[in-house]
Amino acid sequence: MLKMIGRLNSESQKILVKRSTLLIEKMEQDVSRYAPGRHRIWLFHQANLQMPPETTEAYFDQFFWKISQKIYPGCQIALLTFGGKSNEINSDARIDWHRDHTYAEELAFGINFGGKAEFGYDFNRQAGDRRTIELAPGDVYKFNCKHTHALLSHEAQRFSLILWKIRKDKRYPGLKICDRISKLLTK
Repeated sequence: MLKMIGRLNSESQKILVKRSTLLIEKMEQDVSRYAPGRHRIWLFHQANLQMPPETTEAYFDQFFWKISQKIYPGCQIALLTFGGKSNEINSDARIDWHRDHTYAEELAFGINFGGKAEFGYDFNRQAGDRRTIELAPGDVYKFNCKHTHALLSHEAQRFSLILWKIRKDKRYPGLKICDRISKLLTK
C-alpha cells in the first residue's frame, strides 16, 4: 500500500525548507549500508538497529513535533534526510531497496520537500511489483514500510521527513518511549 494523501502549499514548503536547512549542520552521515552517502538526523527517538533493538532519546524540535503530529498523530520517531550541498556537507540522499526495521509499525508517512524525487516501491511484497513513483515537492504520502522501497534519485537541496510509530511488542522490551514524548502524547 502506497497512497498519496496530499501536497503542502508553497508557503508551508518554504517554511519547512528553511527550518530543515537550519538542521543540516546537526546531521550525521548515515551508517546504513543502504544509504552510504546520505546525511540525516533522527527526531524524537533514535532506533539502534542492532539486535535486540532499542530506542534512545534523539533531537527534539517543537516545530517538527507539531508537523509530525498533524501528519501522523501519535508518531514517536522521525528521520529528516537531506540531499544536496551545504557548506562542508555533500549529501546523496538515495537509499537502496530495503524494508524498514521491525522496531517500526507497518504504516509510515513521508513528506518530500525542496525538490523532486523518484521513490521506488514494491506493491506486491510476495511476488514483487517494483515501480517508480515521482514525488513532487510538498507531496505527503503513506506507505507500508515492510514492503521494499528505495529513493532512486532526487533533485539537489531536497529533504525528506519520514514518520513512524514504535512497535508495541513484548519481543522488543528495549523499545521504550522517553518521558518527554510520553508526556506530549498524553496531553
